[in-house]
Amino acid sequence: MVKAIPTPLDGVFVIEYEINEDNRSTFSKILSNAELESIGITTPFVETYLYSNIKRNTIYGIHFQNKPHLQAKIFHCVKGRIKDYTVDLRKASPNYMKWFGIELSESNRKQLYIPEGFGHLSHALQDDTSICMSISVPFEREFSRSISYRDASIALDIPDVDYILSDQDVHAPSLLCCDMDI
Repeated sequence: MVKAIPTPLDGVFVIEYEINEDNRSTFSKILSNAELESIGITTPFVETYLYSNIKRNTIYGIHFQNKPHLQAKIFHCVKGRIKDYTVDLRKASPNYMKWFGIELSESNRKQLYIPEGFGHLSHALQDDTSICMSISVPFEREFSRSISYRDASIALDIPDVDYILSDQDVHAPSLLCCDMDI
């Protein structure tokens, strides 16, 4: 069984799968397109990535892909803790530039479903964190974009500390300067 819990951003859901337990272990599904469809999430997911051994204060994002390779994503934390954010990048949306953040951890087993048209950022809250990301469309470098996590027009509630960033994220432009085709 799976539940989709609405967030303040239309189409973004916190996903919770039923947790089962017996004398051997605790277990639950990670991804079931059929169960997601039963709760109204009809986007099929085609690839899943595992990011391992992430150091505390590592940031991935704000990332998205332009048309015609828009992606829906599901994130969950399989080890450690992250703060996960999604930003509405749909210019016609009443929630344009608004964001939602949630802590995902190995203990709470929550997942974040992000539909097409949204940006995403993960912030590792502890060392040795691992994240799974399922995507609806394969990664296409030519269409991949980043927005600065420090963009004042978005104003994420991220503490001002030294972060571990990729070159892409270090040099990411502001939202207003980003080549965005959502």
